[in-house]
Amino acid sequence: MTGWEHDNGNVEASFRLWLETRDNGTVPNFPNLAKVGSFAGTATTGVGIRIDDAESGNLMPLNAMGNDNTIYQIPADSNGIVNVDLIAYYVSTVEASEITPGEADAVVNVTLDYR
Repeated sequence: MTGWEHDNGNVEASFRLWLETRDNGTVPNFPNLAKVGSFAGTATTGVGIRIDDAESGNLMPLNAMGNDNTIYQIPADSNGIVNVDLIAYYVSTVEASEITPGEADAVVNVTLDYR
């Protein structure tokens, strides 16, 4: 696959992926954990949601558009098809005894930039 010039001046066959938190933002002192809330009831406390690239296991930075970003190369033999598998899981931010029960919902926008 032929590369193209990106806004940073690099010429390559790749795209960038950014994750931006929505309503709740991030957990204080944990900028890469999405803060949980509740769509219908009481939200739990003491946990956040971490999102990783499932293949590499690397943390996906949150709210880092324009600086820290994740670049995915498009292999020449891929016919332009690239899978991006993400995995999300709960992470405790306090001692287990300090976690309160409740719902743990979060919304993250995914931006794909391939210009």
